[in-house]
Amino acid sequence: MGSLLVVEDEDELRGKLRMLLLERGHQVEEARGVPDASELLRNRRYDLVLADLKLPPDKGTDLIAAPGGAPVMIMTSFGSIPSAVEAMQMGAVGYITKSRDHEELLTAVDRVLSRGARLGAEATARSPAMRDVLAQVAKIAPTPSDVLIRGETGSGKEILARAIHTTSARPGRFVTVDCSSIPETLIESELFGHEKGAFSGAVGARPGPFEEADGGTVFLDEIGDLPLSQQARLLRVLERREVRRIGSNRDQRVDVRVVSATHRNLEQMVEAGALRSDL
Repeated sequence: MGSLLVVEDEDELRGKLRMLLLERGHQVEEARGVPDASELLRNRRYDLVLADLKLPPDKGTDLIAAPGGAPVMIMTSFGSIPSAVEAMQMGAVGYITKSRDHEELLTAVDRVLSRGARLGAEATARSPAMRDVLAQVAKIAPTPSDVLIRGETGSGKEILARAIHTTSARPGRFVTVDCSSIPETLIESELFGHEKGAFSGAVGARPGPFEEADGGTVFLDEIGDLPLSQQARLLRVLERREVRRIGSNRDQRVDVRVVSATHRNLEQMVEAGALRSDL
């Protein structure tokens, strides 16, 4: 069960939602608008915020960037694809059209809280700064977005990458590629796979990590160490979600999410010509 904040300007509906969620076993607090909700979020920590899209003169999506980093699910009486896409791109963890039985909403709440429980099993934190990072992970995980994690060596970047995968809805594997440990002569084969006979020693066909992770997540650790010669091919994968093994004349579609990590200053690498700016 979770600690929830319901943000709804219609008193009757807000009361109904509160009772439904209390009956489900949740702890529930209420706010009539963005200012009241923002004040509560500054002083308390919630597992989920349920916010109406229209909270005149504000919008429920304004709470996505509110203090505390709580995940926000948007509710609306009249759903539309453009507004749903906009809310998800801003970082909402869900977009629900209100209905009389509220069963869809209750199911969505359970699903988001379940992801949070899995996140807690994968990664925990005591410091406020790291708790804020985990709150961002909870927001990012259900989206299709690729992710770049930046931090010093040993700061737990792979743990966060695994947490993003574990708490997403992706059913495929989590496959790791350490770009810093692969010799430059082998990096192309290690990234994209090869066909039998593609080069000396290729006695059989071998899929690359993007194929192995189809439906899941590829974690490219130390992406700043990827040779310039292979960056254009990686860019093609990111843009088109297509890979081509060495020795093949055919592209293969892959459904992968790419999570990358680095301890390097990528902006300086771009200026030095060691990293493509488009990548």
